[in-house]
Amino acid sequence: MTGRDRPAPRLDAAHRDALIAFVRGYLHEDVLAEYGSAEGAAHAFAQDASEAERRLVAEALEHVGSRVQSEPAQQIGGVFRDEFRSAWMPSSGAEVLTLARALRKPRPRRMR
Repeated sequence: MTGRDRPAPRLDAAHRDALIAFVRGYLHEDVLAEYGSAEGAAHAFAQDASEAERRLVAEALEHVGSRVQSEPAQQIGGVFRDEFRSAWMPSSGAEVLTLARALRKPRPRRMR
């Protein structure tokens, strides 16, 4: 089974664009080296992004995560790889929802 066996959950253009920007900017091939985990990448994004950007990405992740809950790990990973060009491939909808929760938490701004 591949990520193309079933279509990815539908997102409106704003949510899709925000999710793609997050995935490509933070869940890239160096995600583990740079952030330690996908959740670490979400925390970094939360510190860098505006409240509106955080909200859009969190909503998109919640939508996708809730729609793929019953899908096999390979299917979920395939959606992120094929649809969003993510190097991080979650194995469960719960992993996706964990990222959404990380973005919903207030994050202190980094000192510059």
